[in-house]
Amino acid sequence: MAAPWPTQATGTPRCWTHRSAEARTAALAEAAELAAKDSTPTGPAKFMHKDLSLVLEAAGNAGAAAPLASAGVDLYAQLVAQGLGDLDLAVVRQAIANLARL
Repeated sequence: MAAPWPTQATGTPRCWTHRSAEARTAALAEAAELAAKDSTPTGPAKFMHKDLSLVLEAAGNAGAAAPLASAGVDLYAQLVAQGLGDLDLAVVRQAIANLARL
């Protein structure tokens, strides 16, 4: 079975430094958007909730534990409940800040 991540000829996972210049530029742009708290939808948070729910279902069917996915589902459910589900999934920062105020 092939690894779910890019690998070098040695079969080891590639470090981010092996990415193309375009990929590094895109990653830096994404980091800048996070730092600027830009929540323009590129991947709505409600889809992350759905996707993590599917991960939990698959893990349950396989008898595997997925504690981070479980925590993520709970967090993104709170985000959707706060009316932030149509914003970019990076808005999770705002959901955490809102929970901290409770």
